[in-house]
Amino acid sequence: MVGSAHARPSRIRAFRKKEATESAMRWIEAGPALAVLLALAACGTGEPVGGAGDGDGAAPEAWETAVAAYDGGDSASAAAGFRALAEAGDPAAQTALATLYANGEGVERDDAEAAAWFRRAAEQGGVVAHYYLGVMYNSGRGVEEDAEAAAAWFRAAAGAGHAEAQFNLAVMYGAGRGVAQDDAEAAAWYRRAADGG
Repeated sequence: MVGSAHARPSRIRAFRKKEATESAMRWIEAGPALAVLLALAACGTGEPVGGAGDGDGAAPEAWETAVAAYDGGDSASAAAGFRALAEAGDPAAQTALATLYANGEGVERDDAEAAAWFRRAAEQGGVVAHYYLGVMYNSGRGVEEDAEAAAAWFRAAAGAGHAEAQFNLAVMYGAGRGVAQDDAEAAAWYRRAADGG
């Protein structure tokens, strides 16, 4: 078995990459996850979800209408409602619209468009968007695969307490994917993820 000692670490890294990607992709691909995502998207800002607009109360009403459309099974109307809010700069709506694009709900599935909306939300501090950009860069979905970018996006979400991002960052440190391999750093991130963020 010449060379088997060298083959094993690369197989382990490949498995860990696959494990992290599959774990993260389940979050995007689960249809009911949008409801959870909508709730999470508001976390950390102290602002009401759908807070874009000029303060006249129209944005929260538009948000409620989009959520009601989604809950009622009308993904196309939900996508239109989230798009209006997203274009007005609402990071929660940008994240919701990105998720619809990633899942092909109410719009044709378009991973590049999903990544673009996640990026807009992330640039405004959207923790959930940071996480999903990490997922997309890790898997090469909608963007060119880039392990360093994936680790950076996971780190941004992980630092804000996102447990799935903490887990994925731990996997990346353990595998040395996108970051220098560091078992101690991996263990620290696994602990934080296990503690719930």
